[in-house]
Amino acid sequence: MKNIRLLIVAACLSGSLCFGQANTTERRIWLAGFSNFNGPTAVLLEVKPAGTSRVEQFTLTEGDRNGVTEVVRIDREKGIVDIVDDGRKLSLKFEPHIPTVSGKTHGFLELQNVELQQVLKIYASYKGRTLLTHPRLVEVGRMSVTAKSAGNEEVISAVEKAFQEQGIAVVPDGDKFVMLVPAALTNAVAPRSREVAGMSEDRGRDKDQVVPAGMVDFRKAPLMQVLQFYAELQGRKLVVNGKFPNQFFDFWTQTPLTKAEVLYAFDTLFTWSRIGRTLGDDGTVKVEMMRR
Repeated sequence: MKNIRLLIVAACLSGSLCFGQANTTERRIWLAGFSNFNGPTAVLLEVKPAGTSRVEQFTLTEGDRNGVTEVVRIDREKGIVDIVDDGRKLSLKFEPHIPTVSGKTHGFLELQNVELQQVLKIYASYKGRTLLTHPRLVEVGRMSVTAKSAGNEEVISAVEKAFQEQGIAVVPDGDKFVMLVPAALTNAVAPRSREVAGMSEDRGRDKDQVVPAGMVDFRKAPLMQVLQFYAELQGRKLVVNGKFPNQFFDFWTQTPLTKAEVLYAFDTLFTWSRIGRTLGDDGTVKVEMMRR
């Protein structure tokens, strides 16, 4: 497994620690941590748009931009991040508590009160698996995770312990997937990615059928966009039967997958979301919400 080092120090979790946050009706932005995945130092930012309860999350390196937010300067030693957000120049500052050895940063993991989505990104990177996350996990609130070092096993163990405390079960699914489901549903899920991989090998799949890691990336994507991609992946026309909830979808590939494995992932997630699929003889795939 590729050794990926990560340093996260989460802070600035209340408006009093950040500049430029006058009241809850204004757009708010705060620092959720630092990361270093064997590359440039990045900051984890959380944004609450004005007049909404929605919190958006993204990771940027120095000079990067996401919408109206640009990171101008990162000073990890001083714990200062200068940004331009919607035309405002802001400095986000906190005390990082980063231990050092001979002037060099000593890796460890400390997340305090961060959203599940950020933890999932870290966990997937260290675990080296594509996550199949049950839709009911949106009910999970913010989490805290602490690991004494940034070694793979230490971080994985710390995150899985935090999952357990939140009632999240980790279910292995072959060599490429991990299922994350509510603990109460552990016996109701059926991992079978090994069967799909075996069938692909029996057919002698071609290299063009392998989807590179990260090529499929749906994070908070509209459900209809995901369903359209699912149909196109099979060379079929999408037919939507009935009404669908106005919901968003989260799935990204952390590992290279065959086309069959990508379809397996979508089928698993759709089943958990009660989305029925029917392949027609006319080259269509009909989707509809199933009753409970």
